[in-house]
Amino acid sequence: MTGQWVPWHEAHSIEAVGVSVAFSESVNETLWRRMLRTAEEVAPAAGLTNVVSPSALHISFGGPNPVARNEEHRNLVHFQRIAVDIDGGNQALGNIAEELIVGRDSIQYISYQYSRWVPFLQQMTLFFGELLGKALVGVRPQNVRIEYRDRFVFDGEKSEALPSDLLRESSAYIASHAFSRKDLWHSHTGFFCDASGADRRLIQIMIDVADLLIADEAKRSIGILTVVQDNLGVGFLSEEVVDDPSAASQLVVSRFQELHDAAHSLFAQIVNDQTASRVGMDVGRRSSHA
Repeated sequence: MTGQWVPWHEAHSIEAVGVSVAFSESVNETLWRRMLRTAEEVAPAAGLTNVVSPSALHISFGGPNPVARNEEHRNLVHFQRIAVDIDGGNQALGNIAEELIVGRDSIQYISYQYSRWVPFLQQMTLFFGELLGKALVGVRPQNVRIEYRDRFVFDGEKSEALPSDLLRESSAYIASHAFSRKDLWHSHTGFFCDASGADRRLIQIMIDVADLLIADEAKRSIGILTVVQDNLGVGFLSEEVVDDPSAASQLVVSRFQELHDAAHSLFAQIVNDQTASRVGMDVGRRSSHA
């Protein structure tokens, strides 16, 4: 065999990382305006200067001729940083590098130029700490979630792209039939488990084989989506914390370190030892996660 599986970036395989906090209900108008004002201050200061608010199509039938118009749909606002340079991987110029998505019922932060866990955590803490301080005055956190999207591309003939050269054949999280298939396939699984401090934890692992067009050539690729979500009960915030939005915010944000560690452990059980070494996990931690 002349080809091999190559991670999406030179140093790691992470295509994107996303974190989110979902609320028990939508915030009221007063809290929503406070959240938006806060996001309009902290996001541009951190380089997320492109603001997108999805439009809603409204059709008026009040006159003889129906009139369609777009009106700003202010229930969800995206604050984005656009890529202005190439990071050594497959990030294209003009694409979204990172974005903060502020909604009435949740907040999300996604990085498409992820490098290491610590700077990602610092950026997320900056955004979430400020926004949760406003939202948790009137709502409680329902769940916290982290998603890692990894991708590998085979640099040889598609007929030689064996899943066993990348994935762990003994993994309980991969359908066994996948290792005998030569064509495209999917392996999706999920389950609930116990987690300290949470009502229950949801685990989802989705592995998809697809052919991507790279430099005008179809390349076999394997994408791995690892999801860890903690569903938080009413008792997650103690009586001492529930009346202190700042303390409640810090408690929620601190939960992401545990989710990150769980996602890292799952990924190590999906890829084989050779792949783990290739992306810096041979010493027990993925280098880009440290």
